[in-house]
Amino acid sequence: MAPAAPSVTGSPELRAEVEIHDRQQIEVELAYPLLRDRTSVYVTELLLFVPRNVGVSSHNYSRDNFYADLTAYLRLDSPRLSLSELADLSCERSPLHHLARALSALEADLQARLPQPILVLIKLFGHSFREAVVAARQALQQQIAEAAAARGSQRAAARAALLASLQDMAQNGHVALRRFRALRRRFQPLSGARPQVVRETFEYVDENATSFLVEQMAEVASDLGRQAALHDGSGMVAAALCTLHREAREIAAGRRAEGFVYPNPAQQRTAEFFTYRRGQIKKSMQQAFYLETRALRRDPYVRNAIAMVAAGLAAIWSLVAQVPATLGGLSSETQFLFLASAVVAYMLKDRIKDLTKEYLGQRLRHYDHDNRILADNLSVVGLKGISGRARERMRWTTPAQLPERLRHLRAHPRTVAGSDISSEEVIDYIRTLMLSPEPGSELPPGFALRDILRLNLQRFMLRLDEPLDEVSYFDLRRQRFLRVQTPKVYHVNLLLRVCAGLERSREVLLARYRIVLNKERILRIEKVALHRRTGDQSP
Repeated sequence: MAPAAPSVTGSPELRAEVEIHDRQQIEVELAYPLLRDRTSVYVTELLLFVPRNVGVSSHNYSRDNFYADLTAYLRLDSPRLSLSELADLSCERSPLHHLARALSALEADLQARLPQPILVLIKLFGHSFREAVVAARQALQQQIAEAAAARGSQRAAARAALLASLQDMAQNGHVALRRFRALRRRFQPLSGARPQVVRETFEYVDENATSFLVEQMAEVASDLGRQAALHDGSGMVAAALCTLHREAREIAAGRRAEGFVYPNPAQQRTAEFFTYRRGQIKKSMQQAFYLETRALRRDPYVRNAIAMVAAGLAAIWSLVAQVPATLGGLSSETQFLFLASAVVAYMLKDRIKDLTKEYLGQRLRHYDHDNRILADNLSVVGLKGISGRARERMRWTTPAQLPERLRHLRAHPRTVAGSDISSEEVIDYIRTLMLSPEPGSELPPGFALRDILRLNLQRFMLRLDEPLDEVSYFDLRRQRFLRVQTPKVYHVNLLLRVCAGLERSREVLLARYRIVLNKERILRIEKVALHRRTGDQSP
């Protein structure tokens, strides 16, 4: 996955990230806090400003196209833990603390009744570990950029802080894995009285977590290598790489001793199996935290009712068209006029039906999709008590039809000052989530709901020009004409807005991003600082 864009926090309770998922997809992740005593309601609005030169518009990109390109997931998000907290067996928030207590109870009595099943605690550790490693990696990305840009007296302090954070990530991550593996060893003598699936889950989490930590450490090493400003002879990068290599060497040796597969480039089938196995294990570990959505049946009833009303109006019109045939006493001119009107009426019958369906559909169907949210599969990890609704709506609009405040945030700042945005069209996508705790809910405090939206921009990229453009200019230094190839890129702006409550009474997040892409791939996502007008008190 490409490096994440900086996270945006418009509220202490809400976390949001926008990043590149792959060459053609952007990913928006929002973590909403779940209220334990009342319904949580969040309205997320994505405004995608599409320039005319991209070639996608309301004329060739339908609502069905948009939903075919959009993938939405809902997942439970466990309380955030740092790697040091996760590795601390005395920390009551760490799954390792509760896992150690559960094993002690079993060692004393194999028939002991446990507050939480061991299987639950194993999966919670695997989930929390990945989240903690990702958070540490993202923090290190920011620190690497700051250390590279630091000057003067701040330079030494920024680099020392970076080295300390890097050591904490590598060492605390390794400590958490060693302690998890020690608990796995403690369970082995007890596994005869427990299902085999528990032993296998221990192994899968160990295999997946060690692989993931090494992979993220490799990404940190790559980030360090790309910052030329850090390679200044001070030895800071060398010290950082030594720390990463030392911990990674021990983790890799432990994986080899456990018999876990690794991607041997000399053996293609082994490397292929590694990727396949890692994907399957990751899916099985995380699947328990995803919420299911099922379409409500009310929407087909609305569509059928609209179709019946439209058919009735068309039938009335057709009946009226046949009335002139019974008026034989009229003059020939009048009969001709009625006959002509009857023909026209019959021709318009189908159009009346279609227009009526379209008009009533827009008025009666406030949402394109209406789904029920179910948490049945959360019982696998010992959690239950969440239900709700997820509604979606997509419309094409123009900047002129948006509130003036949003137009201002789109236009300030501009990449090219003074350029016109009136020719842009806007995809306005609204997603409403309503989640309620059920009686007897067992959801612990601190859990949140993560809403993951992935939008595939392949249709946007199909109509773009080639990624390189040839430009001629006069070079003053060489005193001659030169012709060079320059990158050909396009900008699509994204406004992300989140409100609490159906009436959007409280705006908790507002952020703008610039998606830079060419014909072949999404190049980067840039967070744009918002220029608010005087008196604008929104977050």
